[in-house]
Amino acid sequence: MKQKLLYTIGGVGIGLMLAAVFRDIEQWAVTLGLFLVVFAIIARFFWDKTRLT
Repeated sequence: MKQKLLYTIGGVGIGLMLAAVFRDIEQWAVTLGLFLVVFAIIARFFWDKTRLT
């Protein structure tokens, strides 16, 4: 469940960044997309760490 949620968050972030490349959208959307991708990667890493212990 958590993994699917993280993939969704990461997918939305990537989608926002791709949309910014092909369309001239606001800078905050690019920043938000980048933040979502980074958040998903970091959260997944930490959840993997906590599951192993």
